[in-house]
Amino acid sequence: MTSKKRLWKTVLLSTLMSMILLTACSSNNGNSPNEGDSGNGGKPATIKIFTQAYATSGDLKDNTFTKFIEQKFNVKIEWNSATADTFEEKKKLLMASGDYPDIFMAEKLFTKQEQFLYGQQGILAPLNDLIEQYGSNIKEAVMKEYPDFLQANTAPDGNIYGLPAINDCYHCQYSQKMWINTKWLDNLGLAMPTTTDEFYEAMKAFKEKDPNGNGIADEIPLSGTEKGWHGNVDGFLMNAFIYNDSEGYLAVNDGKVEFVANKEGWKQGLIYLNKLYKEGLLDSSSFTQDSNALLALGNNAAAPVLGAFPFGYPAGVIDFVDTGDQRYKDYAVVPPLKGPDGVQLTMIDGNYGPNKATSSFGIYAKSPNKEIAMQIADYLYSEEGTLRADYGEEGVHWKQAAEGELDFEGRPARYEEIAQAEGTTNQSVWQGMGPTFRSKTFRETMAVDQDPLAKDGMELKLYQATKQYEPFAPKEYMTNLFINPDQINSLVQLKTNITRYVKESLVQFIMSTKDIETEWDAYVKQLDKLDVAMYEQINQEAYALKAKK
Repeated sequence: MTSKKRLWKTVLLSTLMSMILLTACSSNNGNSPNEGDSGNGGKPATIKIFTQAYATSGDLKDNTFTKFIEQKFNVKIEWNSATADTFEEKKKLLMASGDYPDIFMAEKLFTKQEQFLYGQQGILAPLNDLIEQYGSNIKEAVMKEYPDFLQANTAPDGNIYGLPAINDCYHCQYSQKMWINTKWLDNLGLAMPTTTDEFYEAMKAFKEKDPNGNGIADEIPLSGTEKGWHGNVDGFLMNAFIYNDSEGYLAVNDGKVEFVANKEGWKQGLIYLNKLYKEGLLDSSSFTQDSNALLALGNNAAAPVLGAFPFGYPAGVIDFVDTGDQRYKDYAVVPPLKGPDGVQLTMIDGNYGPNKATSSFGIYAKSPNKEIAMQIADYLYSEEGTLRADYGEEGVHWKQAAEGELDFEGRPARYEEIAQAEGTTNQSVWQGMGPTFRSKTFRETMAVDQDPLAKDGMELKLYQATKQYEPFAPKEYMTNLFINPDQINSLVQLKTNITRYVKESLVQFIMSTKDIETEWDAYVKQLDKLDVAMYEQINQEAYALKAKK
């Protein structure tokens, strides 16, 4: 073991042990933020924050939550904000300028590689000691539910340079879902498909047997989009043949990282998708249309014409409205299908939990206000801070749940959102701007409509659908890892070239512009030329490093 690795493990172990001792001794170690005390002789400290602003939060300097934070911590905030369209460019210019704010704060702020890079350059402050001293909510709440939270966000040198917003959205983790028209299944006397063969037979019946009953052959059995949230048709279906994350095409088996898009299972999945396409069961527009076009198809005014579609949530394709035929009631989730070789998997997205791809908070290493900055971040991780920052004012945007209101599991709910008029701007939040703690436990205490078929029942519908997916997620999978800085440029280039070629070839094989039988070997050889072996190796080293932490 190198001295650098020994130092990293020693620092990390020391940090974690210190936090455990501090948490065990007291829930208030005397270093919690004192309201109205900035440590600046009673005068407000000026805190400069760079962020991505959302129009829904209004002018940040006049924002109600901004004023609350200023009063609570006796600070005056000076904002430097960017819109979603300009954020990345403005961030790059800022990081090259040498003129840094006290706090960097945005939903998708710095990648793990950027955190490490800017930490090594002395721009981002190590947060380890600040968390020990001021991170009572991080230690007592976040780490209680997510013991690996700090470990997941610790760079290879043992330092924590960024903190993420935790949004443990259960249904988002298993968002590669397929939805099917159950009314059509009933009309044709078909059961919910459980295998790829049964799914094929359902699509064939949708095409040939007039399930919408209008006497016109206008049914489109299956359609999707490459430009929507898991709207790609290969995402769900390929997992009946081999694991498909639709992103890096990597799986982990017994600790070994493997590229999947050159394996026999991938080939068999392509053959199946090609069969659907050749028989007119898979809409060719799936590879060219955007999500708005798919939405228009799902809400075709003349009659329901869409049999099945992949998407993270049904309202992305079918309007949840109480007028017309209320067709949103007719679509249910297809459980993970079993393939011909018994493969039955579902993709898991590691971005929803404590180990996100990006941080949401960082502190300038030379800021004179590091302590106050950490106190603000820790407050945002509290339940009160999260409710205020993400939802708004109590009694206006949310309230204590009334008696009889139930949560996802049918238990008495704790909180209830207050419906707002459509298009209302909530100028009382920093929604999507910084580190908050919407844990799985927290999210599931919210009141939800208990009828999954109601217009407002989609949250429960998604929750119940996800219960069918979770058991089929792999125990090991690639998630957001720190990469050796010397390898990051190589990895970015490798991933870009390899995934582009895989996506292009996938469409060509499905649509028969490439012949799967005669051109498969050439496809695999081209992937070898693009250096899949090195792509696997770099990811393997990062995965192994994670396992050693």
